[in-house]
Amino acid sequence: MHAAMSELPQALGSGMALLLDALTYPARATFDPADKASVVKLVTWIEDRKIRELDIDERGPLRASATFDAAFVFYLRAIECPHAWNANSDGASPANAKVLAWLLVRAVAYEYEERK
Repeated sequence: MHAAMSELPQALGSGMALLLDALTYPARATFDPADKASVVKLVTWIEDRKIRELDIDERGPLRASATFDAAFVFYLRAIECPHAWNANSDGASPANAKVLAWLLVRAVAYEYEERK
């Protein structure tokens, strides 16, 4: 069984749970960074609602598990993420957890700028 959101503070640190709360992520209670579908859902939600770097028609590959990893690498370059996504690991791996944490912080920053 993968780490459920209730176990997220132990798995990735309480900071990620706080960031999900700050963003009012609707699937916070069920987010599982070790589950690819959960990561895909989070990433597409962040892009659709918070960051909006890509045109709507360019977001399709982020939504499909089969094309997600390559699309996510492209997306991370577009938003200048300093960390690399490892397609051979899940979102709970230390390297990929850094990517997700960075993305959440970036989304909070975008939200803050919108509210100014």
